[in-house]
Amino acid sequence: MKAIIGCLNSKYIHASLAPWCLFAGVKAFAKNDYDIKVLESTINGNIHDFAQKIILENPQVVSFSCYIWNITQTLYACKEIKETLDCKIILGGPEVAYRPHDILEKYDFVDFVLSGEGEWNFPLLLDNINDNLKLVDGLTYRNNNEIVTNPEKEYNETPPSPYSEEFYNNLKGRIAYIETSRGCPYRCAFCLSGRCSKLRFFDMTQVKKDIINLANSGTQTVKFVDRTFNANSKRANEILTFIKENYGTKIPENICFHFEIAGDTLTKETLEILSQMPIGAVQLEIGMQSFNEDTLKKINRKTNTEKLIKMGMKVGENFNRVNGVILDPSHCWLIEIGDNVTMAPRVHVLCHDASTKQFIGYTKIGRVTIGNNVFIGADSVILPGVTLGKHCVVAAGSVVSHSVPSYSICAGCPAKVIKTYDFETKEWKKVEKTVSGNYK
Repeated sequence: MKAIIGCLNSKYIHASLAPWCLFAGVKAFAKNDYDIKVLESTINGNIHDFAQKIILENPQVVSFSCYIWNITQTLYACKEIKETLDCKIILGGPEVAYRPHDILEKYDFVDFVLSGEGEWNFPLLLDNINDNLKLVDGLTYRNNNEIVTNPEKEYNETPPSPYSEEFYNNLKGRIAYIETSRGCPYRCAFCLSGRCSKLRFFDMTQVKKDIINLANSGTQTVKFVDRTFNANSKRANEILTFIKENYGTKIPENICFHFEIAGDTLTKETLEILSQMPIGAVQLEIGMQSFNEDTLKKINRKTNTEKLIKMGMKVGENFNRVNGVILDPSHCWLIEIGDNVTMAPRVHVLCHDASTKQFIGYTKIGRVTIGNNVFIGADSVILPGVTLGKHCVVAAGSVVSHSVPSYSICAGCPAKVIKTYDFETKEWKKVEKTVSGNYK
């Protein structure tokens, strides 16, 4: 039997790990031999062409990993494939696993939805796809006129490594992803990760082997997809120390490691290791859901906001911080945020800049002050020493390297003031000659 494992990535640079996890599961656990092939494209490509590429393979089974960013295009491709081929369509991934019954009710071209860990139940489904579907954990399927869901199974083992020869041949310098733990220590009401199995950690020997191999694969970035990398501080420190000790020898000097961490659980030991990392070796993504304790309680999130504040960060009332915002955790005492401040996705507020150390021998450090009623657009960067006056707007994608006066709109890289508020006319007026500079 021939099976295609498909995936539509958000961009070409992102090489999804999910299809290769399924591929590894089939090789490790399937009782029968299958002709398995992974095919990838992007949501920005021609979906018709991608569907036709799969149709030309003439598979009996087609599976897709579904996420919020690719579900529409994935369903379009599945419909086209099903109209041409007599095959079984299997969907898995977070965007369908939490609503399998709804998926099968709405889309008659989808045959199965898998929930749970695909390394185990995907090969089990292939082995039983024409026989006893009751044996497949986490499977939702049609039984005559009824939609049936089998209970999920909890696994405690380390899954088989997805880093096969086929994976490396397909990577081609794109971002490489690594998973060293599975599950989430939190149960946030708004997040699908909260419905996963309990947190468990993978074999450390295998993790270190994978780090070395990925670092030498031709990629420039190795991104850890652990929900909270420092959920276990001792383990996180061991991995960070391993990277530090091998950087420049077994690990090429141009590699950057990206981690998603919780700022309120950072320990002194972790910060000490991070401070010793080579320039450019580490990138941190720190999420803070809210500074409002009532909000945190309602979303079932336990966050030690007091710890960050005790470390010196000053935060006013009604601070709206969207996912992906990074507030410099190692220098958070230099950040002051006023009332009614909104930071859109992936805003970075930096109080230190280590890029200067390579050239002038020291790191630039400066306080960042954000006034009341300020909006900072997505993907903007606020650099050390910047003051944003009250009622400011920072346009998306801006790099703010100088302070901005109150009642101003700034944009660009580097950001310059493009509009100011005229109190006499009560209008925002365009600045004929863009302004940049330090303001108090």
